[in-house]
Amino acid sequence: MLLKRIKLRNIRSYIDEEIELPKGSVLLAGDIGTGKSSVLLALDFALFGIRRGELSGSDLLRHGKSNGFVEVEFDIGRKNIIVRRTLRRKKDSVSQDSGYIVIDGIKSELSPTEIKSKILELFGYPAELLAKAKSVIFRYTVYTPQEQMKYILFSSPEERLDTLRKIFDIDKYKTIQNNTRVVLSELRAIKRVYTKETENLPDKEKELDEKEKERVVIEKELIGVLKRIADIKKTFEQKKKSLQELEEKIKEMRRLEQTLARTKTELESKEKRRAQIDEELKENDKKLDAFNKTLENYKDLKQPKEPRDTESLEKEIRLLLSKKSLTANEIEKLQKIYDKGVCDFCGQDVHDPKSFKARIDEKQEELKKNEKKIKILEAEIEKIKKDHEEYKKNIVLWERKTNTEENIKSLTEARDKLEKERALLKKGVADIEEELGGLDQKIKRYETVEKDYNEKRKELDEIKEQELGAEKEKARMEQRKKDLSEVIAGLKKEIKEKRALKAKIAELDKIIAWLDSFFGPLMITMEKYVMVSIQQSFNSFFQEWFSIMIDDMNVRVDERFTPVIEQNGYETEYQNLSGGEKTAVALAYRLALNKVINSMIERIKTKDLLILDEPTDGFSTDQLDKMRDVLAKLDLRQIVIVSHEPKIDTFVDNVIRFYKEQHVSRVEK
Repeated sequence: MLLKRIKLRNIRSYIDEEIELPKGSVLLAGDIGTGKSSVLLALDFALFGIRRGELSGSDLLRHGKSNGFVEVEFDIGRKNIIVRRTLRRKKDSVSQDSGYIVIDGIKSELSPTEIKSKILELFGYPAELLAKAKSVIFRYTVYTPQEQMKYILFSSPEERLDTLRKIFDIDKYKTIQNNTRVVLSELRAIKRVYTKETENLPDKEKELDEKEKERVVIEKELIGVLKRIADIKKTFEQKKKSLQELEEKIKEMRRLEQTLARTKTELESKEKRRAQIDEELKENDKKLDAFNKTLENYKDLKQPKEPRDTESLEKEIRLLLSKKSLTANEIEKLQKIYDKGVCDFCGQDVHDPKSFKARIDEKQEELKKNEKKIKILEAEIEKIKKDHEEYKKNIVLWERKTNTEENIKSLTEARDKLEKERALLKKGVADIEEELGGLDQKIKRYETVEKDYNEKRKELDEIKEQELGAEKEKARMEQRKKDLSEVIAGLKKEIKEKRALKAKIAELDKIIAWLDSFFGPLMITMEKYVMVSIQQSFNSFFQEWFSIMIDDMNVRVDERFTPVIEQNGYETEYQNLSGGEKTAVALAYRLALNKVINSMIERIKTKDLLILDEPTDGFSTDQLDKMRDVLAKLDLRQIVIVSHEPKIDTFVDNVIRFYKEQHVSRVEK
């Protein structure tokens, strides 16, 4: 992995800055507080994001800014990678926003977790690191803040071993041991539960045997009851058959009785009707005599003729009246002209009064003729009206005569019809009386049937009672058998489950013994073996790096990875060393970790990059000179050093200088 470029927007003391990082050794130089370490924090954030308790958004986003981002470009393998992470300020906190990764020009918008997952994949780091807050491998192979290095050195041996287990990815052995103890505890608890549940197995087996014997007894008794029920049913069917024969006879008797009743009713009806006919004939003859007498009154009456209508005469009178009115008006006008001697219409004088008077007389004569004709017509109309009155009276009498004749005819026909019906009824009554005699004889033959039927019915009811009692006994036994079967099935199931639990207890005993006596001790042995192997390799690298920086002291690490420092044949505590000596121990420890981790995990792709944060704090001039040898010995494609020591400028390939103005960090161009 080679860093190429880091771009910061509103990150800590930076507003908008882009830093180009060349190959080889690169020194980030500048006074204390100019923003060198902020670049490393920004790099850490761009790669792995915010981590609770280690790197927060509020530590990174510049005060007073609502958003910011870090963009890093680097090469890994043969791929060019650009990754950007963004920060956004909310009401009370700063959180990560979505970002992206560009791989060889192909951009992917991703969530913060997806970016971390992709970075781990590109770096060749284990995938399980995605769920962890810290990126342990990156911390101890590429970039370790001095505070973390000192924490390892100053920690208790147990804390140091726990940290190193995580660094070397062998904390799984301790996890396995802890999990084994948890599993053993759970298995023993399960065994106790199983043992408690199987304590009463013998009692259940005894109860099952007793219930099965009881079921055998019930089954034998049930066979006897079933045989008794079969015998009762056979007798019942025989009795039922004879009863059915009696029922058929009773049905025939009931049918005959119903026929007899209907026949008697019919006879009564016919006799009643015959009496009604006699009464109707008397009434008919009485009415017929009355109508014949009435008809005598109309013997000379002839059918009247309807007079002519007056409508045409009345129409003619209306025309004559209209003509009379016109003639009178005309006479009145002519008379006025004659009296004045002048025409009112044209204003001309009457030249021939005599002739004019003759016209008036002619019109008056015409008027008289009309009046005479009208009187004649009115007299004729009056006569016709009198004829109509007479016609109405005669027509009423004629209708009465006609109605009387029709009534006589109708009564005569009705009398003939009643006579015929009376004759038929007489014959029908005789036939019915004969039929009644035959029905009485037939019914007498069934006199004892009902008594026989009731006796048979009683016998059948008694047998049915016996059958019902036997059926109840059968149902009770079958229910008992069913209940026993359910109890037996439940007991068998319970016993089977308890026997299975017994087998499981035996299996648990084997597993518990294996975990307790073999697997647990094996994990302890394996962890010790791996830790011894790592300790030997680590000790070799630690001594090698320390000897380059300090040649009058000897160092090693014990089995707990605690540095043991010897000077002039005596062991010296780390706390008693000078500042430069402490820094040398820390740097050697740091570089040894780098070597061991890189050699243990072959697939990681960050071996070409090393970042050292103030690695020479407290070094003397001679120790600073030896730093050149350390860098040469490292022989990496890219080393980024953060330091304010001017002398380091002389033995690095590139120097990037930082300064701060008005609380804003910048890079010298």
